[in-house]
Amino acid sequence: MTELEKLDAGLEYDFWDEGVNSRKLHAIKGCAKLNRIPVTEDTAREAAVRQLFGSVWSNFTVLPAFNCDNRKIFMWEKIFLPIIM
Repeated sequence: MTELEKLDAGLEYDFWDEGVNSRKLHAIKGCAKLNRIPVTEDTAREAAVRQLFGSVWSNFTVLPAFNCDNRKIFMWEKIFLPIIM
């Protein structure tokens, strides 16, 4: 089982594994990109959010300054509850 598979399964994993680290860096870069886009630029923000999360519902809102770590983002009642670093 790879370290990413362990992470996705909720098991203990190597935080510094290359695959895990790549995912962390993707999230850090995606959050930085999203936070640089003014809240008035809806189309650009939507594209950045979709790139970061993979998919979102319609009529979503992600407010600045958004940050996440390598844990899962929980969804409840169509609301993302981010884990802030």
